[in-house]
Amino acid sequence: MPPRKSCPFCFVDTGSWIRLTGMGIIETFTIVKRDTLIQPVKAPFAYAVIRLHGADTGLVHLLGEVAPENIQEGMAVEAVFAEERQGSLLDIAYFKPMGGM
Repeated sequence: MPPRKSCPFCFVDTGSWIRLTGMGIIETFTIVKRDTLIQPVKAPFAYAVIRLHGADTGLVHLLGEVAPENIQEGMAVEAVFAEERQGSLLDIAYFKPMGGM
C-alpha cells in the first residue's frame, strides 16, 4: 500500500495485487500535543502505524473521530476517504475506530 508494479528497493516485479478493504489495526501510535506550521491538523492529534488486513507492512497515517486518550494498540480502524481523490495515499483523509468511539 500504495500499490506498486515493482519493489522500489530491489526492482523485482510484485506479481499479483491483493485487494484491501481499508480496515486494519493500530500497531503503535503517537500523540502530537504541540502545533507546528507543517502539521496537517491542530494538536492534539494522533499518528498511527496501521496494518491493513491483507497487507504485509504497516503504514503511517492520521487518526480521526477519536479522542487521543481512547486510542489503543490493537484497536480496529477503517479508512475515511477524501471527497476528491488524486490517486495517492492522501486519498485517505484519516482512519477512524470501527464502530465509533
